[in-house]
Amino acid sequence: MKKFKTLEKQLNILKIRGLEIPDDIEEVLKILHKENYYSLINGYKELFLIPPLSPSDKSERFIKGATFNEIFSLCVFDRNIRALLLKSILKIENEFKSYVAYEFSLNNRNRDNYLQLASFNNSKDNLNIYEKKIEKISKLIAGIHSNIFFYYDRKGYIKHYVNEYGFVPFWVLVNTISFGKISTFFSLMKADQQVNIAKNYNIAKKDLNRYMKVLSEVRNICAHDERLYNIALSKESEIRDTTYHRLLGIPQKNMKYCWGKNDFFAILIILKRIMKKEEYETLMNQINNELGTLLSKLKSIKKENLMVKMGLPTNWLDLVTL
Repeated sequence: MKKFKTLEKQLNILKIRGLEIPDDIEEVLKILHKENYYSLINGYKELFLIPPLSPSDKSERFIKGATFNEIFSLCVFDRNIRALLLKSILKIENEFKSYVAYEFSLNNRNRDNYLQLASFNNSKDNLNIYEKKIEKISKLIAGIHSNIFFYYDRKGYIKHYVNEYGFVPFWVLVNTISFGKISTFFSLMKADQQVNIAKNYNIAKKDLNRYMKVLSEVRNICAHDERLYNIALSKESEIRDTTYHRLLGIPQKNMKYCWGKNDFFAILIILKRIMKKEEYETLMNQINNELGTLLSKLKSIKKENLMVKMGLPTNWLDLVTL
């Protein structure tokens, strides 16, 4: 286990490795105290490191001219774009919950319908899939049941419905359900209900299912102040090819688009398909402004290095007008 080192010792190690530290050490220490050394340096140093000579090369050296201020600027940029995306995603989350609650309640009129297996897609077409699906539905129902208990003393309206009527209508309960859980709920709804919800976005239900799972993941990253700019989604979260990939001329490797599948650009493509045109244009311009501010402060690396990490093609802003 690594031994604890004071911030002063950590800064000295960074200097030895080639990182330029400002003369105002007190200000640097103040930033490190506030930001957490590990989150700031380990989280954002990669762009400024000399690539290792081999996989076994564990030495760490910064490129010539790399500065502490550049790393901090990248961190600030990342935080700012997280805030921008979170604002948009929270609105999407609220709308999605509303669509799901309405469609589900419209087709399931019994009380406690969300606690019944029969309310979900439990088709027996494939026995292996059926068993896994029943397991997922049962887990979801148990989670929703726990939600009611958890919020009984925390949300007055939950207590009111339980005490007054003996149950909580789904359209009331939905606000207490996380984005991730409501995404799972959608994926387990009956197919015709999924289609009706997807019509609100003019998107295939399969894509909407994937998009909402991705956005729930991104929402958590933003809310928990985790690194976002160079996100790499899992294979299961990769988005399908879109017309935007083709229209923007995204290069391919082994018959697969290089950008916009599991990176930051993929998130922008998802938002393009879901958000209203005016709101999306505003968001993209805000991100572009933040990117411009960051690039003006980066001197030791090329613009292309950052863009590649984010999966952004040179014409990424053209998404607005497509």
